[in-house]
Amino acid sequence: MKNIITKIFFPLYLIIIMGACNKDTEYYKLENPADQMKIKASEEHIILQKADETKVAITFSWSKATDRGANVNIVYYIRLVHTEMKDLQSELIKVGNDTYSFSWTVRELNNLLYAWNIAPGNEVAIDAELFAVPENPQEYMKPEMSKTRINIVGYDPSNKLYLTIQEGNQKRNLEMNILDKDIYNWQGELSDCEFWFVRNMEKGIPAYMKGDSENTIDYSTTGEGKRFKVQNLGYYNITINTNKLEITIVSNPINRLFLVTSKDGIETIKALNEIESGTDIYYLKEVFEADTEFRFVRNIHQVWPAFTKGAADTTLELNNEGGEMFKSTKTATYVMTVNMKNLSLIFLDIYVSPTGDIAVVGDAVVDAGWDAGGAIQRCKLTQKDLINRPEVISYTGNFTYKSSGSENAFKFIGDSNWGNGIFALFANSNPFDPNQQYATTDSSGDRKWQLPSTTATGVYTLELNLHTMKINFIKL
Repeated sequence: MKNIITKIFFPLYLIIIMGACNKDTEYYKLENPADQMKIKASEEHIILQKADETKVAITFSWSKATDRGANVNIVYYIRLVHTEMKDLQSELIKVGNDTYSFSWTVRELNNLLYAWNIAPGNEVAIDAELFAVPENPQEYMKPEMSKTRINIVGYDPSNKLYLTIQEGNQKRNLEMNILDKDIYNWQGELSDCEFWFVRNMEKGIPAYMKGDSENTIDYSTTGEGKRFKVQNLGYYNITINTNKLEITIVSNPINRLFLVTSKDGIETIKALNEIESGTDIYYLKEVFEADTEFRFVRNIHQVWPAFTKGAADTTLELNNEGGEMFKSTKTATYVMTVNMKNLSLIFLDIYVSPTGDIAVVGDAVVDAGWDAGGAIQRCKLTQKDLINRPEVISYTGNFTYKSSGSENAFKFIGDSNWGNGIFALFANSNPFDPNQQYATTDSSGDRKWQLPSTTATGVYTLELNLHTMKINFIKL
């Protein structure tokens, strides 16, 4: 309905009485004004279709009512009345003033017929009654009235189509959307199931089953016939034309992977995060207890078949049940990257900084200097390649070497903590060996790295390998 429309739930005679409560009864003897409004309908005969239920079915329009004099405001009301059974009426609807049309949608008209118990497919005559009611006149004035007749044929509002999905022993029915007459659509996820279509979800009949080809359906009064089958998880867009007995199924695969861990006879399952939608590559950072076994599955409801250990610790193979599982060697934090495109696995224990984020600071670092807070903001080491090197974090920026008067040094800090033990030197070697020198987390002493004299000022990538405990300094 338009915003100007207000539904009121009391009969018209109350409006008339309220308008005349302070006047003599002789005013009731006044005649109704002649009809100047001449209400008209946009259609005389209407066959309502469920496919059009949100569209406008009919519009009534009229001319301005009789002028009742200065300071008399005219307000228009409209209702629908069953021509033969006058007690069947719609609500009286206040249209407003200075408004000369009103519309009903297909759904609104059909709901009215349904409420009146008019059988779908039966034509019924309805009168549209329009009233022009004076508001706040000095004396009571009868409303002006105009009327027109239309004929309407309604539809069965329960004429729906359901997608029936059979998953193992469980069955569910999903209402399909109506796109047009006899055309229905449903979109959503399906996996490892069978499906068909029914008109009545309680009775399961009549039904539409799989036809002789992938693009046809068969009408079945008994509900028997071939079913459509889905094996791979995907997002399905299904459109069915029950008149032409045609079906279109468009599917896009959905990649999901679940980690099944086994420890002391107890198995748990959790979802892995896809690195980027559509890549079918997954990442996890988590603490594993020593001797925890694990494998991977596609369906959270099925722990077999599963992807287990292949010919090497870095490969996967599919087994219906059994097979050697992967295993953690010690209790530690691990990073895991599972590439289902080439069935490969990276599973490495890593060092976890006790002070949180790791940043590089020092007079050799242009954007940090010896400002710990600035280093955390501007020179933090981050993960750049989860697919191939999930154990490596790095920082890329400007490094400078001064020929005199400077240490040309740098070190690592964590969350504004000077953290002397974060990737420190084993000893105060001078200068820094750029060939992936081993580091330690021993916190004794203030040990810095120092750029070698051959270092050219410029942009470098400084890498920390959290698994091998090596650092690397690469000129770009």
